[in-house]
Amino acid sequence: MTRQELINLVLKNTNSYEDFPFNDNTREKILWTAIRQKRNKKIIALIFEKDNDLLIDLKLAPEHGEEVREYDGVFPGYHMNKIH
Repeated sequence: MTRQELINLVLKNTNSYEDFPFNDNTREKILWTAIRQKRNKKIIALIFEKDNDLLIDLKLAPEHGEEVREYDGVFPGYHMNKIH
């Protein structure tokens, strides 16, 4: 899956829009795409590439996070932690 295909998939399945709030930092070498909810403008996903890997950090309810971590390659994320 390409970066744009992943972005389109998230946009298609949520009431959201793309934003680029972290890309004006000249020290940052990662191109971030934030997906924000239209209703409250909160970030629900961060999509980025690091070391040639396409990554996504999703905001999920804790019970859904536990469920998807059973899949290979899925790890808990720091930025979207709803408990802490």
